[in-house]
Amino acid sequence: MKNAIFFLLAIILVSCNVQKRAVSQAEKLAEAMRAHQYELTLSYTHPKVIEMLGGNKKYLEILTTGGKEMKKMGISYESIALGEPSKPLKAGKELHCLIPETITMLLKEDKMVSKSHLLAVSKDNGKRWTFIETAVLNEENIKKILPNYNPELKIPEQEEPMFIK
Repeated sequence: MKNAIFFLLAIILVSCNVQKRAVSQAEKLAEAMRAHQYELTLSYTHPKVIEMLGGNKKYLEILTTGGKEMKKMGISYESIALGEPSKPLKAGKELHCLIPETITMLLKEDKMVSKSHLLAVSKDNGKRWTFIETAVLNEENIKKILPNYNPELKIPEQEEPMFIK
């Protein structure tokens, strides 16, 4: 009985550490986005998404052009806040979990607050995570990107952004 309790505690501790690592790496992605550090952003983006967008060079070009356009239009990130991650679920040989995110952007005189989720994916039992913005996922492309996706992990509907004067 004592061994079973220690085993259960060990599983809980490992799960907590895995979730903390996922959030920590998602925070690095968020900071890279805010700071327009596109090489670092690239390193935390799921490789299949990069492939679908035309590869590393093309994705960096998309990020760079988008950043310049945002600046021209007077749009900037005010903050990217992350919430508590879901419990990691096995999906084939991967772990998947969802991390809520709230992005606040400054639009000249207004603010836009957008709530969504990052789908965190680990191929090494939670040591290294890459991320997919769930706003780009639907039933059709999720299986293309993640063939072993575990349907127990329910992706919430995308909320409409709020605009604040």
